[in-house]
Amino acid sequence: MRFAASMIALFLLVAPAYAHTAAPLQAMQAVTVYVREHATMTNLETGTSASDNNGACSGFVVQHNPEGEAVILTAAHCVGKANETIFGTQVSIQSRPVFVKWHDGRQADVKWAVIDANDDVAAIIADDQSGHPDARLSVRALQPGEPLFVYGAANGRPWWVSQCYASGGDSGPQPGEGLPPNLVIFACLVAGQGDSGAPVFVDEGDIVGLLVDGNGDQQAMVPASRLIQFLLDLSSQPRVENAGT
Repeated sequence: MRFAASMIALFLLVAPAYAHTAAPLQAMQAVTVYVREHATMTNLETGTSASDNNGACSGFVVQHNPEGEAVILTAAHCVGKANETIFGTQVSIQSRPVFVKWHDGRQADVKWAVIDANDDVAAIIADDQSGHPDARLSVRALQPGEPLFVYGAANGRPWWVSQCYASGGDSGPQPGEGLPPNLVIFACLVAGQGDSGAPVFVDEGDIVGLLVDGNGDQQAMVPASRLIQFLLDLSSQPRVENAGT
């Protein structure tokens, strides 16, 4: 969560141009999952480590394979290894998804994963014999001030809807140092840890991106166009077997 500049002025200037409507809640609930993860953080300066069995991320179902398994997109840093600076200290964080849980209470263990560290996107595979629906991805330009909705686990609270606004779509400001150059910047009144991997919805109930980073009121998402390309390349990418064990 690495951005710092304030976007409050953007809210005041452009938000009134849109009527306050909400993306269909039922559609959001049907495709979004809560991802419970185990994380180990290592201080790269001292070598000391600490573990957390109650880590949280978010994700959403995009397709099913013939075996009835759900293909779920989330952030790569929720699945693999990443180095970050926290309060001035260099740390290495190894995350491992344990299970996914749907809004209806059903849950499934994570079987394997495919990771694209460059875009910070991962696909995790879990059994879904209940046949939850697939999300609809939408590739289109976002208008400044257009309402967006993040449905995730802000600050560890599953099924939390965050009200957001587009800040210029694909032509928006570039992300901070160390982040992929193809991210789309947008603004949220409330978002937090646990929203990594969450779907970003528009009013129609379609998903236009996957949240991967942010700080305060500025967030960053991988746009749907990149997610679709990732899915097209999925079968040719190496698997991380037994990702949840």
